[in-house]
Amino acid sequence: MVFVAAVAQTAWVRWAGPLDVVNPGATPMPFGDALRLALGRQGFMYRQMIGVLNWTELPPPFVTVLAWTLALGVVVALGLAIAPRLHALAIVGVAVATVAIPVVLEASRYSLTGPVWQGRYTMPIAVGVPILSGLALSWSERGRTLASSRLVPLLGGAFVVGSFAAFYWDARRLTVGYSGRLLPWIRPGWEPPVPVLPPAGGVPGAPGPARPLDARPPLVVDEPRSRAPPGHPRGFSRGPGGGGGPVPEPPAVGAGRRP
Repeated sequence: MVFVAAVAQTAWVRWAGPLDVVNPGATPMPFGDALRLALGRQGFMYRQMIGVLNWTELPPPFVTVLAWTLALGVVVALGLAIAPRLHALAIVGVAVATVAIPVVLEASRYSLTGPVWQGRYTMPIAVGVPILSGLALSWSERGRTLASSRLVPLLGGAFVVGSFAAFYWDARRLTVGYSGRLLPWIRPGWEPPVPVLPPAGGVPGAPGPARPLDARPPLVVDEPRSRAPPGHPRGFSRGPGGGGGPVPEPPAVGAGRRP
């Protein structure tokens, strides 16, 4: 079924031509230079596969990247060490394809579109690396022994820590701004309808003091204007003294005119 779906998708792309797009701002360059630039973006692509918050302007925190990298690295390393030779070659092959396919595809159209690839585009291939590694562990006696040890809760704890760190990072950015205080629940500039409180470990939905939604002050974002999402209807600006705030909506057409 996966093969049939892949063939059907390829046929549709060839017929409809959704990739036949030209970016006027793209810089023509030799394929070798485009290949080098696309390869140099793979670290950024890896972080995007772990997580991108809000639009694509907020990367995950270092704690999240570190926790997920360590946990995934342990699973893949154990899978390669325990798996039979053909199974280990399959893991290595998928890992190479995870890097090679995006690089070649992006470099082949770099002069026409520029750097447009995102980490999420690689996810359908990249997830095969930990899946094959986990299968190698589950099919071997040593792997089943490791599954009954403390390794599983340690790896699960790393994923949980990384996920909660990303949630906190995003909640802080939305409530007190990118450069705001480290404890966003203390006098936040904005709160979601469902409060987020530290006693619940940052879990949304924790009980907290209710306030009318219209009594909450607007979001104040202390970050450069260049970090605002492209095409954002309100945007962001630097206020007096370095503070940021939302740019007011322009007046409606015809506002202030006499009838």
